Amino acid sequence: MLYDMAEERVERFIFIPFLEDLFSRCRADDPTEEYWNFLETVYPEMHYTVGDVHYSYTNEPFSYIYETILKKLGCERKQLINVLPYVEEYERERYLRVEQDGESEIIASEDYDERDEYDEVEECGHNCTFMIEDVRGTKSALKRKMEERHFPYMIEYTEVKKLYSEMKQRDAITGKRGWVKRKV
Repeated sequence: MLYDMAEERVERFIFIPFLEDLFSRCRADDPTEEYWNFLETVYPEMHYTVGDVHYSYTNEPFSYIYETILKKLGCERKQLINVLPYVEEYERERYLRVEQDGESEIIASEDYDERDEYDEVEECGHNCTFMIEDVRGTKSALKRKMEERHFPYMIEYTEVKKLYSEMKQRDAITGKRGWVKRKV
């Protein structure tokens, strides 16, 4: 709401300093390392879904200000569904497709009762959660997938850096950052 009322000031006094601090904390000689620093700072815990489930978890950024910046970009919180490979050690929930009398439904594996008589039971999905710090040092398929140019968070990282650069350029054109003294 504040952003809608005073866009230039919000950019100058809130967004630019916030992003300056964020990118200075993420800075690295290697662009890939800088990306991983960004992920570890903004989304230290990552959720993703493989297959069919009842509920997918949303990855929430570490800051309300950052979330507002995402809204400005038009790329709000994301659910990663069928984007990353299944890794058993990161499984949080398992889902089953059960069928009885031609009707099927998806249930959480913890709700499955062997005493229930189903015609067919098959594993159909997983919700997984991992810490970025646990993946970034590996040579896993999961890490490789996250480093792809079209991975949603790689796109977000690139777009936020681009937006930051544009805001700094606009700020340089419109005036120096800081409070302006006025004669009264």
